[in-house]
Amino acid sequence: MLTRFDLIWVIKDVPEREHDELITEHILDTQTGEISGGSPDESDDAEEVYCVGEEDEPKISVEARNMIKKFYSDLRGSSADSQGKTPMSITARQLESIIRLTEASARMHMRVEAVKEDAETAIQVMNESLTQLGFDPVAGVIDIDRVEGRIPKSKREKRDGVLSIIDSLSVLGEPVPKREIVEEAEHRFNMGGDEVDNLLVELLNDCVIREAKQHRYVKVK
Repeated sequence: MLTRFDLIWVIKDVPEREHDELITEHILDTQTGEISGGSPDESDDAEEVYCVGEEDEPKISVEARNMIKKFYSDLRGSSADSQGKTPMSITARQLESIIRLTEASARMHMRVEAVKEDAETAIQVMNESLTQLGFDPVAGVIDIDRVEGRIPKSKREKRDGVLSIIDSLSVLGEPVPKREIVEEAEHRFNMGGDEVDNLLVELLNDCVIREAKQHRYVKVK
């Protein structure tokens, strides 16, 4: 579902006494009929804005086009240059979103052509959204998998590392003691015991491994 949206924002509900009291008063007044929700402005200006919004899509200027192209290429290039070592920062889906946001900015300013300023606005908003939701503190970069609700690359690699340990230590499909998995993970991947515990729980919940005996694990075939 997350991939259907052009932008995703995290809204934090932080308790604040004065602000909470104002919200409470407003909701109570609304529910008891002391104030109304109001009605949309039906002035000539509102009708004009509506008509402008219904016009054909704004054309994207050469300057705006080049700016979008550079932003997309730079982010994609950082992933390509690392030869897969860093996560993918952006995909064609976000490129399409930036184009739509650029056109939306032009329509807001009642322009028939999307100019450089519209592209700058779209890129700034997209950057903020990607950073807010997609920044992976482990990898130190934006990971598009985090934005779209998937497992980030840094965690996938650690999960794969634990699975490879179980594979290498399992003899003829015999379950591997947790102690051996933890020791090998610390040695090979510099993982702490708590981190390995959490990964084993995740893999169990995802039915990737099973606990054949107490604290002994084997991959699910």
